[in-house]
Amino acid sequence: MRLKFFFSMLAAAAIALTGCNKQTELEINYGKTGILEGKVTLFDENGKSANVAKGVKVIAYIDYNDLVANKINDLVWNDRNGDNQFDDGEIIVEEINKNNGEKKFETTTNENGEYKFELPVNENINGFTEVRIVTEDIIINEQLYRSTDGVTNISLNNTTFLNLSMTYANKPAETYTLKGEVQKNDNSKVANCEVTIVVNNITFKTKTDSNGVFEVIIPAYVPAEYDYDITATFNDNNTNLTGNRSSDSAFPDNNNTIDIGTITIQ
Repeated sequence: MRLKFFFSMLAAAAIALTGCNKQTELEINYGKTGILEGKVTLFDENGKSANVAKGVKVIAYIDYNDLVANKINDLVWNDRNGDNQFDDGEIIVEEINKNNGEKKFETTTNENGEYKFELPVNENINGFTEVRIVTEDIIINEQLYRSTDGVTNISLNNTTFLNLSMTYANKPAETYTLKGEVQKNDNSKVANCEVTIVVNNITFKTKTDSNGVFEVIIPAYVPAEYDYDITATFNDNNTNLTGNRSSDSAFPDNNNTIDIGTITIQ
């Protein structure tokens, strides 16, 4: 009976240790907190303060390793009763240098562009908790403002201020135009020439008009950088003439157009 009881205890201990191998979000004690707040300001194309950053989503990230409650050497655990001792029932997490991901917190700026978080603080590892904070892109009054980010530290029962700036950017177009022309070696323009255009691995087909000009409408991508390969093919008196043009870094101009210039077929 004693031997059976001993092996039962070993099995229970093994199961307990197996269950303690990984800290999960629900097992973290968020009892200690600090405040992080600030203001998001929008700046126009001239670098001047513009619209109020109302309704901007603000996201705070904290590494899970910074959320556990205590550490001695490489032993990290959730010190639920706060006695600085590893007690029965408290959960061991993986080594402190093990990346367990990030916990995400979200809020939205108010009418004045202000945001506020109450975030968990762990004073027992570093004396503070590091927070990475970002905003999302937003369009206000038909103007696009790009996301921004920052890093700061918060401490127990204290308020930390971090102001953020979002800068103006051209609103992305829904489509772009890619155009060019086809000519022969003698500089004569080629009408009704078949043109195959591969843009960011998407294929488009068209033909040149009476002036040897072709164009296609292509969907917008983010970022607006295009990898294209264009092949022009024309049958001239039973002779196939071909030409090619390619680029791995094409950017649309202010008219949302990529002009690839002239393709000479031969």
